Amino acid sequence: MMLKMQQASLSKQLETQIKLNERLVATIEDLQLTIKDLKRQLGQNSNNSSKPPSKDDFNKPSRNKSLREKTGKKTGGQKGHKGISMSIPHDAD
Repeated sequence: MMLKMQQASLSKQLETQIKLNERLVATIEDLQLTIKDLKRQLGQNSNNSSKPPSKDDFNKPSRNKSLREKTGKKTGGQKGHKGISMSIPHDAD
């Protein structure tokens, strides 16, 4: 008698665990679809969607670097170069 009660109790627990397992599997599948959709949305920018460039995130893809080689000179006017600027007109209106 006691064995049959234990067996019935274990059978009910097993059914409960099976139902719980099925619900958890369904929840996991739903969450995986949500994650997939969110990753797709994160990967969008103005190049591969209809978003305007002003709505792009700060994670913009880097532009190609210049193919010019460095010369070793500093930027701006070089030493020994005579600068030219506008002269002041003598007759101001």
